[in-house]
Amino acid sequence: MSDRPEQETQPAPPAMSTASSPWLSGTRQRLADQLQSQLDLNLNAGWQEVIYTHDIDLLLAQTALNDEEPVVAERAARAIGRIRSQTAVREIADRQRRGQKGALRALALVRDEARSLPPAVGFRGRLYAWLANTIRRLTDDPLEGVWRYAAALLGGFIAMGMYVWVNLPSQAIFEPDRWGRTISIGLTFGVLTAVIVVAADELPQRLRGFWPFWGRLVVAGVAGALLGMLSWGAFTWFFLNFEPDWGATLVYGGLGWAAAFMIANLFKLPGWLMTITTAAALWLPLYQAIQVGTPVIYFRTPEVEVYSLLLPMAVIMAVGAHFQALLADFLALIRWGRAQWQRRRPASQSTASNDQTADQM
Repeated sequence: MSDRPEQETQPAPPAMSTASSPWLSGTRQRLADQLQSQLDLNLNAGWQEVIYTHDIDLLLAQTALNDEEPVVAERAARAIGRIRSQTAVREIADRQRRGQKGALRALALVRDEARSLPPAVGFRGRLYAWLANTIRRLTDDPLEGVWRYAAALLGGFIAMGMYVWVNLPSQAIFEPDRWGRTISIGLTFGVLTAVIVVAADELPQRLRGFWPFWGRLVVAGVAGALLGMLSWGAFTWFFLNFEPDWGATLVYGGLGWAAAFMIANLFKLPGWLMTITTAAALWLPLYQAIQVGTPVIYFRTPEVEVYSLLLPMAVIMAVGAHFQALLADFLALIRWGRAQWQRRRPASQSTASNDQTADQM
């Protein structure tokens, strides 16, 4: 038996995984930050074979494919889209054809920044990138779309409810029917109005900068015309109880919505101006339909009510359609007024202080 004390066995240090090393992760993050800070942000430049060096561009592509660090991978992919390196994209496209996980996502991020892909990317990669970016834009900030829908629904409900209430008998015996039809027809029209606003304006506006302007115009025009025809046709069915003239409903009812939202997608107008434009686009065709004898909406005294009732209806629907933009304009006006007041306040205080000093002297 040996008298020497037994040596304590020291536990072996844990093996450090290269993929999960904090040092390596930090290095990749710093590399991505450094490359991002050196990018040429000129998006009008075309795709070039090599931007930095062949190895650096390949390293950027490999970083974009690193699914263990999604934040760094996204920044690297967006950097590739900014610098437009064909070498980097070709590497990602080759990995995508071999079925590597994350390659399609990287191509979508590159497409999001560059707004195009070089010929090295195949049809599947192009289609996925286009669909992924379209869906992401349409589904971003869903609460914003919910508020837009709710405001448009309220505007359509108030406008049509006002019309129905005014045109139904006011005697006490008809009171329950008057309330019931006002609420039911107003809500039906409000729901359809909200669908028009979301489909023909909210969704195409979210694709601004990604889809070409003519694509957004087509969506806004087709959705506005067809859904506008449906909304006024539903009004004729449910309130007037006869089959609508679908041709007149399309021309005088649907094209008003289509024109309003095509203008909104063609020009980036402030909320107050877009509200005026939409109100005019809704009112003028309906007014013209009455003048030519093919009315979409009927009045007892059209020469008066086209101004006293139809015009307020158009304004209310336009306000509901653009309520958020109007609110943003109002808040911006308040901020501007507050800034002007604060700018003038020190000057007035300085003048008052000088006057007090002069009085004391």
